[in-house]
Amino acid sequence: MARLVIHNGKITDRDAFIKICPFNALEIKSGVAEVNSSCKMYRLCVRKGPEGAAEIVEDLNFPLFY
Repeated sequence: MARLVIHNGKITDRDAFIKICPFNALEIKSGVAEVNSSCKMYRLCVRKGPEGAAEIVEDLNFPLFY
């Protein structure tokens, strides 16, 4: 299963970055951008955000078959 990882060091304008998501799944907590439970993996933050600011990472510990 994939998950979204935010690299805050690559974000120059956090307010603009969190507004990219149409589902309000990005928020600022303790001065850093984070993904909340509203994330639908729409991936607009990956495509429209600063290069390298967000990426999709496959979780290799998640079982592929049940």
